[in-house]
Amino acid sequence: MKYLPAEKVLDVSADDIPDSGDGDGSISQNALYSALKRIGVDTEKGLKYCQDNEELYRAMLVEYMQSVSGKLDDLQSFFENRDAENYGILVHSLKSNSRTIGAEEPADISADLEKAADEERWDIITNSHAVLTDKIRAVINVISDMIGEGNEDMPSNMKESEDGEILEFFPD
Repeated sequence: MKYLPAEKVLDVSADDIPDSGDGDGSISQNALYSALKRIGVDTEKGLKYCQDNEELYRAMLVEYMQSVSGKLDDLQSFFENRDAENYGILVHSLKSNSRTIGAEEPADISADLEKAADEERWDIITNSHAVLTDKIRAVINVISDMIGEGNEDMPSNMKESEDGEILEFFPD
């Protein structure tokens, strides 16, 4: 290292080193968290909301990906129809969903849009709507690419109903 120019040396933390997982095709927590951090997700905050339970956090990421995807279609419809009331309700939900996983930027934009919808400020909504949906889609894409579409990442101590909704969580 002493012979390399300073601009050629990169500091790398353990979180930056991709791991191939457990050899079973699964992605490691470090690789997942690094990918999320690169797009601005505060994984430490998300983990904190999940009582530092990595299995629960991973399940919340899967739930976010699955539930928020459908909400974006509704949001677009409310936007196109200038339905401020339902737009405001939905961005409030997106704000909460995003904060739960540590996606602070989409949560903050959602909060601004919620206020704008309450005031029917379509100028603000028009300027920020695409930004919000792009940020949320980026988060969904990373989760989908890193974890996949399935429920195999759902913790065993989470119960699901027939239609896939989580009914209860029993702490270990």
